[in-house]
Amino acid sequence: MTIAQMQVVLASIGLKKPFKPIWDNDFEMIAIKTREPATYIFGRLHGTEIVLENDFFRVWTSRKLKAASLARARSYKVRLWDGEAELWVPAVNGDEILPLFGAVVKKELSPERMEALKAGMRSLNARISRSTHGKNAVPATLPLKTAPEPM
Repeated sequence: MTIAQMQVVLASIGLKKPFKPIWDNDFEMIAIKTREPATYIFGRLHGTEIVLENDFFRVWTSRKLKAASLARARSYKVRLWDGEAELWVPAVNGDEILPLFGAVVKKELSPERMEALKAGMRSLNARISRSTHGKNAVPATLPLKTAPEPM
C-alpha cells in the first residue's frame, strides 16, 4: 500500500491532521510513525507504537501513567502492565490524542521557506568546499613501516 493510499484511509476514518503512516508488511496494517519507536532495552519497553485496528488506534507505550490518566478521564479501554500500557483510542479522537504519544504530523512548508532552506544548504556546501579546496586530506606518501628485527 502506498503512502497516498494510507493517507486516504486515515482521512476516511475522520482524521484531519496529516499523520505519517507506515505500512507493516508482516501484519498488513497501517502504523503511525512516532518520534520514539517502540523498542526493548534491557527487557523494558521504551517508546510508542501506534497501529490502526478497525475503528480504533492501539497505542502501545511505555508512558503508563499518561495512558492510565487518559483512559480514566475519557473512558477508554486500557491494559496496564509492568512499565507499559496498551490504550485503545477511537479513531475520531485520534487528532488530539495521538500527538500526545509522539505521533509525527507531516509539516507542509511554504515555497518561501523551502527556498530559504535550500539557500542555507547551498551556502553551507560552498563554505565546506572552500575550506577543503587545494588541501590534501591524506598525505601523498605515508612513512614506510619497518619490520621488527628478528631475534
